[in-house]
Amino acid sequence: MVWLRGQLQSILQNQDNQVNLLELRKRIFHFHRYSAQQFLRFYQQIPSSKAHIRPFREMLHQQINRFLKPFLILSVAEQYFSFLQAYVSGYSSPCSCCSLVLMVFDSFHNRGFQGPDMVRASMALWCSIRTFSQHATELGNEQPVEPVFFVKPNNCLQASGSIKVSTHPGTVHHEVECVIRLNENLQLDAIAVGLDLTDRESQSMLREEQLPWSRAKCFKGSAVVGNFSTWTGTLSDLCDESNGLILCLKVNDEVRQKEKLSSMTIKPEAQMESLLNWAPVQQGDYIFTGTPSGVDQLFPGDSVYASLETVDGVVISNIDTICV
Repeated sequence: MVWLRGQLQSILQNQDNQVNLLELRKRIFHFHRYSAQQFLRFYQQIPSSKAHIRPFREMLHQQINRFLKPFLILSVAEQYFSFLQAYVSGYSSPCSCCSLVLMVFDSFHNRGFQGPDMVRASMALWCSIRTFSQHATELGNEQPVEPVFFVKPNNCLQASGSIKVSTHPGTVHHEVECVIRLNENLQLDAIAVGLDLTDRESQSMLREEQLPWSRAKCFKGSAVVGNFSTWTGTLSDLCDESNGLILCLKVNDEVRQKEKLSSMTIKPEAQMESLLNWAPVQQGDYIFTGTPSGVDQLFPGDSVYASLETVDGVVISNIDTICV
């Protein structure tokens, strides 16, 4: 317990270089990998006979609805560190629990621990439109002179599972895109394939009335993102004519969308430059860089496979799912 509390103090003092995450897991948990749901379930089942942890349990239950959703999308490291403090102090001292839990919840949304697929609780999904001229043409839109963005809130994000179209009141269309993740310097960190799902019926109706079309773009599960892969090249390298990347989307094994990123009229480099000039961008944000032509409606039972590939056919990121 002395060792654990020493580690705890290092965490609270942001002395992360002194924290042995692997050893902490070994000493506190019997398993090394766990889901966020298991983690929450563990805390909800702390034995009530231990009176000294009651303040922690009561506070957790008061805060559970507020913190459940952001907690589930955090990286393993952030999940672990955010609640480890309360766990250690709760089982070691009847006096230290309340104050320490308060510190944990006060700092919850501002933790900066790095994880391989970290998603910040306050992140945004910046989506660039009409970056492929042929897509703008197929929808009867003009090509913008400079980058234009809309924003999806992070709770639109869906990292796994099926695409729900049967229960959606409108018509859901696929738009495959290259997604960029930003690092602490607000530069390209990693890339993935993504789906900007769009309610085309709502979008058309709202556009005719000259109203914002958030309803068409920001419904539940409207942002599907595949696995992120570290990108060591530049933004320009993504669109290199000879060695750049290719977007592809198949529905029921039929190619619906396929295009080189080099075909972009508004390249990711220009998008990034524009966004950083005015937007409150922060570490962990995603940039959806736009979709090529070929967008179409999805129906229940459709199989969907999206990929981001090299010109040699090496898959960097993919989404393999079905519509229900």
